[in-house]
Amino acid sequence: MAYFRFTGQPDAGRVASGQGGVSSGKIVDGVTGKSIVVCDMLVESGTGSLGTAADGGGTLLAYFVAGSINLSAPIKAPSGASLYINGSSKMTITYYLED
Repeated sequence: MAYFRFTGQPDAGRVASGQGGVSSGKIVDGVTGKSIVVCDMLVESGTGSLGTAADGGGTLLAYFVAGSINLSAPIKAPSGASLYINGSSKMTITYYLED
């Protein structure tokens, strides 16, 4: 069930942290048949991009700089795609899974 769609609030249990260049920058593993929808990003340091493949390949979802990024609308990744941080940044995202 798409929690955000029905309540307007992200599922508090869906938070991931990671660093670009570590483990190919993967921050969230994709789930078959579901899309990862990012609600907020907190970038501890550095700049970079959020996408669906390591080293900036795949679908580009967002560019970011250090600081708190309160999105005006959620960012939806393609179904089944994992999320990767590219660059030298450290960040935490709040997200939910949607069918």
